[in-house]
Amino acid sequence: SSPIAAVAANSEAGQGFGALTKTGPCVCFITAPNSDVAAQLASAMVTSGAAACVNQIPGVMSTYAWEGKVQTEQEVLLIVKTVHER
Repeated sequence: SSPIAAVAANSEAGQGFGALTKTGPCVCFITAPNSDVAAQLASAMVTSGAAACVNQIPGVMSTYAWEGKVQTEQEVLLIVKTVHER
């Protein structure tokens, strides 16, 4: 059994890695197209109280399907630390 299959099985069963809870701390991952947009998003989330902290990690390469083609772009990864209640 692959690690991916194990994560999927645990998520479906509501246990282990991938299990969802409705309260307490959580970490969200968001990508932004560039550092200006990332900084604006981070500032807005912290200023509004939606996030306690946002880490900005430049230089992340993302590969995804868009309009029938596989694309690879450089993005900024935002790691958002918050709680489910927000």
